[in-house]
Order: sequence, then structure tokens, then C-alpha cells
Amino acid sequence: MNGVGGQAVTPLQQPPSPFSQRAPSSRQPRTVHEEVGGTAQIEVPIPGMVVGVSFSRGRERTLYYCPRNGRHEDLNTLVVGFYDSLDREPREIAVDMTSRANLFWKLKWGTLRLRGLRAALLSLKSVKSFRLYKCCPEEGFHRRIDLPADATEDMRQLVKTYKMLYVPGALAEEWASWFAENINKKDYALEVVFDWSPSRVSIALLTPTALSFVIGLWFNSRDWSDLSTIQTAWGIASYVVTTASLVAGLLALLTALTTSGTR
Repeated sequence: MNGVGGQAVTPLQQPPSPFSQRAPSSRQPRTVHEEVGGTAQIEVPIPGMVVGVSFSRGRERTLYYCPRNGRHEDLNTLVVGFYDSLDREPREIAVDMTSRANLFWKLKWGTLRLRGLRAALLSLKSVKSFRLYKCCPEEGFHRRIDLPADATEDMRQLVKTYKMLYVPGALAEEWASWFAENINKKDYALEVVFDWSPSRVSIALLTPTALSFVIGLWFNSRDWSDLSTIQTAWGIASYVVTTASLVAGLLALLTALTTSGTR
């Protein structure tokens, strides 16, 4: 079979299951409760005294599994997911491939919906790669697929195409045909893998520095020769860069916690 660009693609093989039976599992939509919290210890000036501080916050959300259920012979539906950090099962969405020329726009929109608008805007991670996993709606489990070298190269080519600003319609149609033949016919799903984005991290680190510099110059422009104005201007600038750096560090911590199960 020919892959994208006319190159030969070896059919993806499903590894044999190491188990004779599957563990009991239910993959119907369900609401789960998760607790987010932490503890800290603060040493006070009194010798031998340590003050402990703890916090926790609970929230509920609904998990959905196997959106291809009941229509897994539909070759125009691509299932995309990423493994949830709460229960280690993929959170999934179905991408319609009927309009094949717009496939990658729909794939990016589907990835955005999976992450959520807030996570997509504030996270310091972006799409790093794609992998495959087996979706078995009737039995209620998912299993990652071990890819040979040529299939791994196909996934790298997919990431390269995904990150293009504009994907020609003809190339998108080739990929849609490849998805239908190599993924959908075998009930595979496409796993999105996120990792730290150098551009996002650079923006998070450089923006506070540039902002403090601009604020310092703006305040200092009131009187370039007055010593108190100069001290006040760059004191404010130092406060801005310190506060913004703490916010950037908090974003990095939240990014690591919320996407810990996606690699």
C-alpha cells in the first residue's frame, strides 16, 4: 500500500495480548470526582517548631470513552484522544473527515476541544507527536500500539504536516485516505502527545522582562534626571518582573500537573 507522498507503508500490526482475559471495565460516560491539593512546611524562628499548611480543592467532570461506538465501520470518522492524567484512560473526540480538504483544520480544532480553551491558552505544552492505540468499544478497554520504524516515520511526517500553517487540499485528501485505510479499518485511534513547547516557554520567560523594561522606561521618562523618579521607575520594574516570573512558574507547575499523563 502507498502512503503519503507515494512511499510504501507497511500495514500496522497489532501486538498480541499478554492476557487471556480482560479486566472488568466500563467505558460509558460517567462523572468522576478528583481532588487537587498539596502540603507545605514552614520553619519558624522558634527552634524545633514547624508549621504545616495544606490545601485541597475538589471538582467534578464527565469522561467520555470510545466516540466511535456503534459506528466503527464509518471510515470518515477519525477518533483522536489523549490519555487522561486522572484514570489513565484516553479522553476522546470524533473528527469528521467528510470534507477532506479541511482535515487538518478539523484535527487542530478537535485537539483544542480535547484540551479545553483555558488549557490551550495557558499551557506551556504543545503537540509533540502522535501515536496509535486500539479502541475496543464492545469490551471497554484501550491498548497502545507498538509501531515499527516505518510507521513511526509516518507519525513524524504527520506531525510535520499538522504543524504547517497551510496544508494543501490535495495533501489533506491523501492523509484522509491514509487514515481511512490504515487506522479506521483496524479500529485504531490517534493519540495526541503533548510536551514542553520551546516557543511558549520562551514567551513566558521573556515577556515579563520586556514588560518590566518598558514600564521602567515609561515611568522614568517623566524626569530623566531626577534620582527619586529613577529609583521609583526601576523599583516598579523589578516588582513587575518578579511578580510575572512567579506567575510563569505557576503556569509551568499547573501545566506539569494537568498533563502528567499525556506523554
